[in-house]
Amino acid sequence: MADTPARLRVGLLGPLEVVSGGVAVRIGGKRLRAVVSRLALEAGRQVPVPALVEALWPEQELDDPQHALHSLMTRLRRALPDKSVLRSADSGYWLDIEPDGVDVLRFERLAAEGRRALGRDEPSVAAELLRDALGLWRGEALTDAGDAPYAVAAAVRLTELRLSATEDRAAAELQLNRDPAALAAELAELAAQHPLRERASALLMRALHADGRSAAALRHFDSVRRNVIEELGTEPGPELAAAHLTVLRGEPAKRRSSNLRAAVTSFVGRERECAQIREQLAGARLVTLVGAGGSGKTRLASAIAEAAETDAWLVELAPVTDPAAVPLAIVEALGLRGTRPAMDRIVEGLTATEALLVLDNCEHLVEAVAACAAELLGRCPRLRVLTTSREALGIDGEVLFAVQPLDLPAADAPADVDCPSVRLFADRARAARWDFAVTAENSAAVAEICRRLDGLPLAIELAAARLRTLTVEQLAARLDDRFRLLTGGSRTALPRHRTLRAVVDASWELLTAEEARCAQWLAVFSGGFTLEAAEAVCGVEPLTALVEKSLVQRVGERYRMLETIREYCLERLSASGESPAARTAHARYLCEFAESQEASSRDERQPAWLRRIGAEHTNLLDALRFALDEDRDLAIRLAAQLGPLWTCRGMHAEAAERLRFAVGTASGAVWYLLNAVLAGNADRARFDPTALQRAPQHPVGALLDAALALATDRAEAAAPLSHQDEWTQAMAHLLRAFHHANNGGLDAMRPALVSAAEAFRRCGELWARSTALSSLGYAELALGDLDRAEAALVESIRLRRELDPAQPAVLEGVWLAQVLHRKGAVAEARARLHELLGTHPTAAVHARLALGDLARHDGDFAAAADFYRSIGIPKHEPLRACSTARSATCRCQQATC
Repeated sequence: MADTPARLRVGLLGPLEVVSGGVAVRIGGKRLRAVVSRLALEAGRQVPVPALVEALWPEQELDDPQHALHSLMTRLRRALPDKSVLRSADSGYWLDIEPDGVDVLRFERLAAEGRRALGRDEPSVAAELLRDALGLWRGEALTDAGDAPYAVAAAVRLTELRLSATEDRAAAELQLNRDPAALAAELAELAAQHPLRERASALLMRALHADGRSAAALRHFDSVRRNVIEELGTEPGPELAAAHLTVLRGEPAKRRSSNLRAAVTSFVGRERECAQIREQLAGARLVTLVGAGGSGKTRLASAIAEAAETDAWLVELAPVTDPAAVPLAIVEALGLRGTRPAMDRIVEGLTATEALLVLDNCEHLVEAVAACAAELLGRCPRLRVLTTSREALGIDGEVLFAVQPLDLPAADAPADVDCPSVRLFADRARAARWDFAVTAENSAAVAEICRRLDGLPLAIELAAARLRTLTVEQLAARLDDRFRLLTGGSRTALPRHRTLRAVVDASWELLTAEEARCAQWLAVFSGGFTLEAAEAVCGVEPLTALVEKSLVQRVGERYRMLETIREYCLERLSASGESPAARTAHARYLCEFAESQEASSRDERQPAWLRRIGAEHTNLLDALRFALDEDRDLAIRLAAQLGPLWTCRGMHAEAAERLRFAVGTASGAVWYLLNAVLAGNADRARFDPTALQRAPQHPVGALLDAALALATDRAEAAAPLSHQDEWTQAMAHLLRAFHHANNGGLDAMRPALVSAAEAFRRCGELWARSTALSSLGYAELALGDLDRAEAALVESIRLRRELDPAQPAVLEGVWLAQVLHRKGAVAEARARLHELLGTHPTAAVHARLALGDLARHDGDFAAAADFYRSIGIPKHEPLRACSTARSATCRCQQATC
């Protein structure tokens, strides 16, 4: 099943709700809502035409049901932002979305998993799954599906499943002994609404008994028994009878000891982390949650403790300043009395039963907490300890869990309401403004806020509180001064959690002078850095300390700072007066690193080179900007190294724009000219080549004259076809082919491209070989040799994916679809274009235009017009103008049909 870029979600557990990319989609019309409901119930599976007709017109005889259904589907396709989600075949239609994209199907899955967990005697897992399942309901099921027999039957089935899931969740909560009074009140309402549901009454009796109200439980049993006898003429079933017997015998309900306070705000977005930490605690007796300040360690640890099936105690160490006072803080949290030594009292209190001890905010008392935890674990064999800290305790048996920021919305995309950071922002924003909602108008600003605050829960909560006085857009615009903006946290919070600056100050105070200076210098790496980069700038030892203290994160083989911490460090760097020195060291390291890798860009090592240099792209850009102002020679060297990177990534317009300011070497000039040609800006490629020092022996510099001739449309210059470097020979053939293309010589272009592709194959280079084959495929298509065109384009696409799977082969994919269409493989052509829709905005524009052309060619003018109208991206003005003209043509052709 294809992944849809808009991530369509459909809600049926209440009024119909359709959300695309986090933004609500209006589905107008009763019948249109009904067809969405019917298709969503079978998400990902084809619904036959007869079943759809019966669902939509259950009591009508239509003269032409196929045509009526087709018209309805055309309207639906127009209403959906991503037309490709609605798929069709001769025998039916379907929504191409994952089952979890439909709340009904997600509810059924979660409810079933919750019941299985309850059967495995895992009540905490069951309770969490069932709460998630029941939280999906917003009202009565399938209210917009109409009164067709299928809808009535499905609504009845779902209502019964909802009641069963509610009972399962109550059973799990009872096993955990969580607030039996509140549970009894909820079950009393359920039993009153459904007086003959014996399980609900049995659970109510058990909850009343657990709350110490056994007499009330027995009275309820008598009432239910009389009702069952009067209504059904039989005695209550075994489950209700067993509950009655439990209360009569006075069997004690299990009670858990804890000092945990009830949360006053919801816990958002950490489902995966909770499951992972519980798994770690099942196999280890000491787990430490490490992470940056404000990342949500305390709330996560509290949630784990609240879900624990054992006694659970929370010890708040933030106010403790004396290391010797750590045992006394634990004594106070456990409510222990006596005059014996504190550790003896703690051991006595924790030995009798299984318990979870949470030691929160340990970073300023690491050594004392480590000693205390080690002694308790040794003397209390049934104890498990969960700590939160900005660095590890460093004792035997400790297992670390790195608490990362909340997941962020996709880059350059609106806020998705399912994204954890967006969910948290929206939840806390409603506390500041009760009517707040993520909408199509504010979703981009919400996404920007969450991304720029790194998904840090505390920062997001502080930002949401600002909505009392600012709009979302005003808040996003002021984040450049985040430390002044994000103040005013809860008055009951710890002082270091009331402002964003105070959070980072608390971490900074734990650093040595050497570690603080290293953090300031590393902050100039905006795109993260490698171990080698850190070693060149400030050394390995302080980096190790920064990682251990959660100021720097290790991500694979690279390191990064959260943007909030990085901005704090840059402020400190600027105040220290060392910013120019740090940026000079940064730029020189990057230039030397890129130059050391340059030869790898022209042979079989090119994919690995692209990954290494591509990872430094942001840093290289920063270094180039700095060098353009401070060191012209260094800027010229950097530009020459960025040229091949931009070329391989297809960033031709950006390369041409940036490189023209730093043309100072022959190789730099070649990359500039080549990208200007490929971007269609060759007419603007003007500079004085006589000022350049020639480099005929350099593999790239040797191509200068040929590149100049191509860019300036002069008579073809002598290309270095016999150069000692094989890559240079191959590139000379490619430039010659482009020169023939500029002069309309497709026949002459073909052999030059064949020679170029073969030469690039011998030297192992992928980008230029793919480019040669792509151009060859286009030439063969224009000349009518479809088999050769297909072979060349398929190979070009394969090579492009091998080089960089993240970069779509856009034009190659469109040309290949045209070849397949002309060969009669229409379905395959459409499938390839639909694949392009979800890859990249530019690819989507070309794919929609091509899909419109295919639909128009096949006589489906309505579908063609839909595809043409969907091209509305301003930066693709020529294509949009083309699509507008073709859309008008479709309307004329429809009118004459």
